[in-house]
Amino acid sequence: MCSSLKALQIAEPPIFFASGDIADGWRGFIDGAIESGLTNARYIQQYLNKRFPSH
Repeated sequence: MCSSLKALQIAEPPIFFASGDIADGWRGFIDGAIESGLTNARYIQQYLNKRFPSH
């Protein structure tokens, strides 16, 4: 899995995956799930801001 980890972490909007199993740190633990969720939340926010800019 380590050889394809970066490929699994790449977002393909509008599909985003967050999981403790593909986290950068603490893989397989709740800390990794939180880190992955926060990272993907930032990606989603950027994606939505580009797609639906505020007036």
